[in-house]
Amino acid sequence: MKKLTIKVKGMHCPSCALNIEHAIRKLDGIGEVRVNFNSGSVFLKYDDSKLSLKDIAKTIRQIGYAPEGEEEKENYRLKLIIASLFSISLIYLSMGKQIGLPFPSFSLKILSFLQFISTTLILFVGSQFYRKGLEVLIRNRKADMNTLV
Repeated sequence: MKKLTIKVKGMHCPSCALNIEHAIRKLDGIGEVRVNFNSGSVFLKYDDSKLSLKDIAKTIRQIGYAPEGEEEKENYRLKLIIASLFSISLIYLSMGKQIGLPFPSFSLKILSFLQFISTTLILFVGSQFYRKGLEVLIRNRKADMNTLV
């Protein structure tokens, strides 16, 4: 039995850790699996004659997580800034008049259209987050933090 510790990116909650543990446990040749959510790591003992590191990494990727070094670099900061700007504009459009901010007089149709555009852009900028949650839910038949949020 060979011992191995793998860092995994994308674990956001203990449910994620359980999903990873259950998926790896199903592989033929696994002796022991422990997933630590706090450190983002997977400790396992496996029979290297039946199972390779590539097989384990493939299984982790298939359920929606990334073994260390394989996560695509995303510009999350830019996405956060863009989504925040559209969120602020949406709050202003929907609540500005009620909280006493200076507000131009728009017809209800134009105001509704501007709110729709802002909401659509927020969802578009964050689409990877929502898509990943849906993929994990469908693939694992279990909810995690991406699905619940």
